[in-house]
Amino acid sequence: MLRGPNSKLWARQRPADQRHSVGVARGVAERLPGAEQPVLAAALLHDIGKLDADFGVPGRTLATLIGLVGGARARRGQGRIARYLDHEAIGASWCAELGADPVTVALVGRSPTAPPDALHALCHADDSAGRVR
Repeated sequence: MLRGPNSKLWARQRPADQRHSVGVARGVAERLPGAEQPVLAAALLHDIGKLDADFGVPGRTLATLIGLVGGARARRGQGRIARYLDHEAIGASWCAELGADPVTVALVGRSPTAPPDALHALCHADDSAGRVR
């Protein structure tokens, strides 16, 4: 499903994140029969930007809570928490730099230019697959 640099990017994830992304890809495939490779690639790479913050489970949990309480204020700056909370944009940037399909980039970044049906399927599958903080 993933080839070239995108597969190397995916391989950098922790095993729990890889399992989560495979569950999301399965959910997308169930919700969107016939989903094309760029959509499934986005499902596998949707959380890749979290690598930038380099948090373990406790740090991810704390960053998520800070994001819920602090809102936009928590997302400002360049610190690890802000980078964790901005993981979609970071992941999309990495995918674009590696030459990923524009649909993959848009979906990873949760961009309004992403195909709406694929974005809905990705968001729903991500919520249903269980979170790996």
